[in-house]
Amino acid sequence: MFQKILVPLDGSARAEQAIPVAARIARGVGGSLVLLRVIPRISDYAWRSLDPPVVLPDVLAKERAEAAVYLQRLLSSQDLDGVGIQTEVRDGDPAYTILTVAHELQATMMVMCSHGERGIKRWMMGSVSLKVARHSAIPVFVLRPNEQGISAPFTSKGSQVRILVPLDGSKSAEEALEPAMLLAHSLTAPVNAALHLACVLLADDEERERAIQAAQEYLAEVEKKLLQSEAGRSITITSSISLHVDAAQALIRLAEHGEGMREIAGFTGCDIIAIATHGRSGVPRWVMGSVTERILDSTTLPLLIVRPQKVHAKPTEEHHDGGSSEQRAKDDTVEEPSWAGLF
Repeated sequence: MFQKILVPLDGSARAEQAIPVAARIARGVGGSLVLLRVIPRISDYAWRSLDPPVVLPDVLAKERAEAAVYLQRLLSSQDLDGVGIQTEVRDGDPAYTILTVAHELQATMMVMCSHGERGIKRWMMGSVSLKVARHSAIPVFVLRPNEQGISAPFTSKGSQVRILVPLDGSKSAEEALEPAMLLAHSLTAPVNAALHLACVLLADDEERERAIQAAQEYLAEVEKKLLQSEAGRSITITSSISLHVDAAQALIRLAEHGEGMREIAGFTGCDIIAIATHGRSGVPRWVMGSVTERILDSTTLPLLIVRPQKVHAKPTEEHHDGGSSEQRAKDDTVEEPSWAGLF
């Protein structure tokens, strides 16, 4: 897992901030990087360009050449020292092309920033990252750079990384656990990483006490299994149960501010949220009733999004536009219900 990490770039300095983080993950697992620059289709230029249509192919050829030079320039960065690098320049719809390249090159993870720059030469990373995260068959690590860039613990050695993993009692939600532990180790080593398991119960649940007891037993069992695994032996694991009418809001507050975690000494929040998606109702829906999508849209924290294995599929052209009814039917899957009271 994470042996080949795909880093989509739109040519902006903001998008490039994913590179040192991806390189650090690659070093931690002994993996390599693929730097991908996607050139939008000629039709994407046509409606914005003032040039006559006859010169548009020349414009695209120029863009390809500039993209190749751009990627070669990035290879000289000290951030990439000691990491195997492959570069790719492709044409097409950015989100669909990213998914296709990931499939063709058998990438095992993507690292990308959520917002790039706009303009004829640059596609909007916010929109693209959302589409990619929705349909990617491999984990997508979406970063949130600010004006100062990406800070510790992602760029400094010896800083502990704490990852929040929301669980709803389903096996699908648990598929975020292994990638979360691997990511925590690769970003934290040689310091022990930390994982926080979080369940949110509906505050108005009529059988609240039974639900709380079931959640406690479930989290204790999950924690026991993790600690018995090889990866779990060098990781600090904590857990919590929250009562809230809005699961997404509760998880964001917990992750960003440590809200409700006074009982855990030193808990001031998390650095990353790792969450799995469910493949329900055609175009893959989000785990816990759109909670993942709302978190992706609202949180200031990086988000590791993991799609359960059983809904993996080769990307199709229809995906980036929502998909045909036939394709949506193929994406349908029956998911086991989570236990009562959650989300």
